[in-house]
Amino acid sequence: MPRLLVVDDDPHIAASLSERFTARGFTVSRAGTGPEALQRIRRELPDVVLLDVMLPEMDGLGVLRRLREEGIDCTIVVITAFGSVEKAVAAMKEGAYDFLEKPFTPSLVEEAVRRALEHTALRRQNRAMRADEPEPVVRDPAMREVMEVAKKAAKSDLTVLLLGESGTGKE
Repeated sequence: MPRLLVVDDDPHIAASLSERFTARGFTVSRAGTGPEALQRIRRELPDVVLLDVMLPEMDGLGVLRRLREEGIDCTIVVITAFGSVEKAVAAMKEGAYDFLEKPFTPSLVEEAVRRALEHTALRRQNRAMRADEPEPVVRDPAMREVMEVAKKAAKSDLTVLLLGESGTGKE
């Protein structure tokens, strides 16, 4: 059963979303503040989080920022009644998978959650495949150092430029 966390300080919206997804076979939990959302995400590691932007104590963008800082990999669909292009861009930069404006139709939020679940499954599959890859055998100390730097770079979303002679193994 997929795990969904609904984070919204409006109890009516949270209850409505919880009931809808519970009826569709999800295990649903709820949070009403930013800190409570962080605590639940850390503890439950939900498959998808529906995260409101306007929350007491810490807004949704702050939650996204904290998750990214802590390296917590979670698929987040941001929902807000105060939508704007700037907020959507900010949410995506902080790691949101999707952005929905309230009021939304039930079918729209269901489709967003379905796509987010597919995204979560693909990321987990990719991670599992990478874990199965054998470590390359590197004997040269200089090349070993290069491989360590490459491993660190691979864990980030930074762009890396490799320079060197053709045929020296940059790939």
